[in-house]
Amino acid sequence: MEQQAQQPNPQVPPPAPQPFNQAPMSQENPGKTLSIVGLVLGIIGLLITCSFAAFGMPLGLPFSIAALVCGIMGRNRTPQGMPSGMAVAGLVLGIVGIVVGIAALVWFFIIAAAVVASPEFMDLMEMY
Repeated sequence: MEQQAQQPNPQVPPPAPQPFNQAPMSQENPGKTLSIVGLVLGIIGLLITCSFAAFGMPLGLPFSIAALVCGIMGRNRTPQGMPSGMAVAGLVLGIVGIVVGIAALVWFFIIAAAVVASPEFMDLMEMY
């Protein structure tokens, strides 16, 4: 009888091995999600603005503004001492996207004004 009691039960799995020298769980960063969203929106906004020049300004500006807002919120929600590099990168990309977009829009209006003011354009308009 004692031999039957000592045999392991095939239906019960063996206990899981216990981890050793495991690093303590890191503290959760509440601003991490907003930081990632700001970074992604900043990349998208800058790519759209640079890809379509002056026409990308209306398309890329909302992404760049959202990146700026998410970057600020992500940085504010990140606890002191935790890394906030993605939030800062999203913030910087948002600012660069806005500045590049506005510069492209100003450049577009300067070129358009120069074309409209040229005598060749006036002659062309008189023909039609």
